Amino acid sequence: QGYATVEDVDRACRNNAGYWMTLVGVFRWMDLTGVPAYHTVMKDLFPTLNNSAEVPKLIDEIVKSGGKGVANAHGFHSYTPEEAKLWEETFTAFSYDIRKLALKYPEDVVKKKLKTLQKKNINAK
Repeated sequence: QGYATVEDVDRACRNNAGYWMTLVGVFRWMDLTGVPAYHTVMKDLFPTLNNSAEVPKLIDEIVKSGGKGVANAHGFHSYTPEEAKLWEETFTAFSYDIRKLALKYPEDVVKKKLKTLQKKNINAK
């Protein structure tokens, strides 16, 4: 549709799905990051992306019943208050750890390696 380049989509996936999916799935991710935000995005964005302008029934019901995910222990998953707090703490720690690891492998890691190899080859001649 011309909204994003191939590089934009790769970067968006790398900076988002690439990190959290090693810890949690899509629904727990929404619980951890706020179900109402996804409801709003779906409501506003769906009409431009596909034929349906309606938010999926499951997320709509959660938001209409006050669900915010781990923020209030009511989301796609059931949580005790203690469990919701532990999920939030675990996710925060994981996010910092996985970000440190990801920074070791920047988007241009292969280009940098190729440049290093080319320099070695030139110097070897």
